[in-house]
Amino acid sequence: MASTRLAETAVASSVDISVFAHATEDEGRVEQAIFNIIPGVGANPKIQRLRGHYKDPIVMIMTRITKRKAAQEVLHSLIKSLSSQDRQRVLDEIEDRVDDAGNLYLRFDKQNAFRGRAVLHEVDPIHVKIKFRTPHGIDHVTAIRASIAAVINEVENTSEIQSRRVD
Repeated sequence: MASTRLAETAVASSVDISVFAHATEDEGRVEQAIFNIIPGVGANPKIQRLRGHYKDPIVMIMTRITKRKAAQEVLHSLIKSLSSQDRQRVLDEIEDRVDDAGNLYLRFDKQNAFRGRAVLHEVDPIHVKIKFRTPHGIDHVTAIRASIAAVINEVENTSEIQSRRVD
């Protein structure tokens, strides 16, 4: 039965991260916010300088992880750093967060990320798109939900074991 469950899960294959730094924000701090919640992300993000509606400078910071192992590590790291409430929120909102191509979209608060905490947030966020490879014939949402649930179970079981060791 375990092999059947594994066959129905999806595997993260790449991660795209982007964030806007507005004129009132410190570009370096916004960039650091990415590195704080997603350790191991390439140290050379792409920078695109843009202009807002009122000609105000906006900087778009982007980076991409294309190696499957690294993408899986980012997924685990993000899920691990979420509160149990936000983990449940991802599962509850999975239909709204997964597109027809098998991409999972998450958005994180910049201020909390700068402090090293991953907190789901919809306004002016750090955008994370995780591309999944799903088994042929399996619905993307179903497979990604199973994959996320497996990571959550692993994270929670590891935390439980570690807390027993401390006691």
